[in-house]
Amino acid sequence: MAAGVRILEQVMQSLKLNGIDTIVSAFADLRDRAAKVYPHAAAGRLTMGVRIRNLRKDRGLTLDALAAKSGCSKSYLWELEKRPHNRPSAMKLAAIAQALGVTIDYLRGCVPQAVGEDEAFLRFYQSQPRAMRAKIRAVAKVLGE
Repeated sequence: MAAGVRILEQVMQSLKLNGIDTIVSAFADLRDRAAKVYPHAAAGRLTMGVRIRNLRKDRGLTLDALAAKSGCSKSYLWELEKRPHNRPSAMKLAAIAQALGVTIDYLRGCVPQAVGEDEAFLRFYQSQPRAMRAKIRAVAKVLGE
C-alpha cells in the first residue's frame, strides 16, 4: 500500500509541475507502475485472498465471524485476504471453503463461483442422513412448483 501512495504522490507532483496536459500520460504511467507492483490485478485474475474477502463480505461476515465458523484465527484470515502469495494448508482451506459455502477449487480459482457453490451444496447434501436428504428433496419440490 505504501508503494501505491508513493506512486500517487509522484503523479500529483508531476501534474503540479507539468500542467494539466500531462494527466493522460501520468495516469498511464501510474497504471504501468501498478501493474508491476500488483501483477495479478493487472492480469485480471482474482487472488485467493480477494475471493475469500469478496465471499465473506457478500455473506455479511466479519473477519471475527468467519474465524469462528472456520476455526482459523482472525489474523490468519486477514493475512490470507491481504497477502497475494499465501499458501494455506489443505485443511485450513477446506475449513474456510466450508464456512463460506464453496469448494476449495473455487477459492483456488479453478472453477467459477456458481459451480463452487453448487458442488459445496451437493457435498453437504450427500453427507446428510437419508431422512434429511428426503426432507431437502421435499423442500426443493415445493419450491420448484
